[in-house]
Amino acid sequence: MENFLDLLVDGGPLMIPILLCSVIALGVFLERIFYLRRKKIIPQKLVIEVEELVKKERINDVTNILKRDRSPMARIFLAAVKNFGKKREVIKESVEEVGGQEAEYLERYVGVLSVIAQISPLLGLLGTVQGMIKVFNKIVSAGVGDPSQLADGISVALVTTAAGLTVAIPTLIGYHYLIGRASDLTSEMQLYTISLVDIIKGED
Repeated sequence: MENFLDLLVDGGPLMIPILLCSVIALGVFLERIFYLRRKKIIPQKLVIEVEELVKKERINDVTNILKRDRSPMARIFLAAVKNFGKKREVIKESVEEVGGQEAEYLERYVGVLSVIAQISPLLGLLGTVQGMIKVFNKIVSAGVGDPSQLADGISVALVTTAAGLTVAIPTLIGYHYLIGRASDLTSEMQLYTISLVDIIKGED
């Protein structure tokens, strides 16, 4: 703990926004991991039940079930079921509109991770530049003096760059992981939706 506090002090004021970036990134990642669970986004029991009821044309029962469910899959299914018996193009248009909104919601906040992954190294570099300026100002005013003291000053200046990269690298990995997870779930919802549309569409 003392070493960590020493690093914060050695890195200077720019260590504060870098630390703040790490906290925000971790919070966003954990929130999205919790939300992007398959059973929460695409409840398998709901998918099976809806398809069975639609095949029996029990549309009122299906509608009530979907209205009670809060999953993205339920909202997309509801858009399809509301157009039961209509032409495929009409159903598809309605589903695509709702599906697009749900896909965007799956990626909600994820863009924050991309921003943090980009600015963290820049903040670290800025801190290093400021530290190096102080080192060179010391050389100008006091001469080279003891080289070991200059080496210590340079190592301290590099702390912020190391901190920025330490935040940026896992954040970037987390960003791509969440984007991939959201994309996989979106593709799976599309497959289930296409299957349901084929069931409920009327004669073309």
